[in-house]
Amino acid sequence: MNKSYLFIQPLDTLFFRSGKPFSKGEEAFVDSSMIIPYPSVIWGALFTSLCINSGEERLQKFSIKDEDLQKLQIHHVYLHNPVLSKTLVPAPLDLFVDEKRDYFFTEKYINNPLSNVPFSTLVKPSIKDAEREENLFINIEDLFESYSARQNHRTTVYKPDDFSTKNPKVGIALSKTSRTTVNEQFYKVEMVEFAENWGFLVEYESDYAFDNGILKLGGEGKLASFQKVEQPNIPISSTGIEQAKYVKVYIQSPTFWKSGDGIEELNNIDGFELVSASIGKYLSIGGFDVNKKEPKPMKKALPAGSIYLFKKLNHNSNLADNIKTLIAKNTANSNGFGKFQVIPFKEN
Repeated sequence: MNKSYLFIQPLDTLFFRSGKPFSKGEEAFVDSSMIIPYPSVIWGALFTSLCINSGEERLQKFSIKDEDLQKLQIHHVYLHNPVLSKTLVPAPLDLFVDEKRDYFFTEKYINNPLSNVPFSTLVKPSIKDAEREENLFINIEDLFESYSARQNHRTTVYKPDDFSTKNPKVGIALSKTSRTTVNEQFYKVEMVEFAENWGFLVEYESDYAFDNGILKLGGEGKLASFQKVEQPNIPISSTGIEQAKYVKVYIQSPTFWKSGDGIEELNNIDGFELVSASIGKYLSIGGFDVNKKEPKPMKKALPAGSIYLFKKLNHNSNLADNIKTLIAKNTANSNGFGKFQVIPFKEN
């Protein structure tokens, strides 16, 4: 299978639920703050579209056997605007914003004065009265260039408001038998409307041919168009890793670790010392098992944007290969989950 790219552009408002439990009548607000859907959401939308649009004869070629499901592999999901040539990924979680929320500052690492924290260095803002902000995005070119070089003035960080608008929606549950409203079962959800030309760039491999078409995406199955596009000119790795004394591992998509935060696994990589980390709150990720026809059990995952800082002890060791091996040990890290980048770190 060869890597290909699709651009998915929403034709309506969207919302993607988190794994937070929700029951109408008990919870009034549906957590729908997610901007980039989980890779499994994209996989499900594309595979369903293949089946629906294939016609009766071609539909027989598709099955839900494991070997057939593996014929579509998602690698990366980006926020993308082809007109502006912008490709965004979740911002690293060691970036900080000041109290005015206008300026962004990179971290600084200090010696750890606390004996109960399992790191030799701690992350803190480079200025006073700044705090870490989540749900931000960065151009992937900046990730490998200005962020890696710690050049604040050249690093642009995007908020969801820069490319989307929130539209609150109030709903109420309907009785499955009478189709009338049910008392005390109101709920509120924030739908997201993307600005013109914004959508999702999907890197994938498949034995199936994708033509331009329409699919259903996210909660309520809202419509989106998709079209095959040429490989975009986006960087896929950093330079200067071999010469760097310290390197960062940037988690690009939600990642499952047996230990939850990955610290136990990453503490034992030959040739490297894990000296610090800046990680986000756990995600609860489930889904639906099409073979068993039942919901999948919820699993904890580390969010995209999480950062690990390593010190090189042996320049002959390959950190990326070691981490790939560790991530692959958890079978949930497939089809777009468990993606990361190794980035050189410029010391203070």
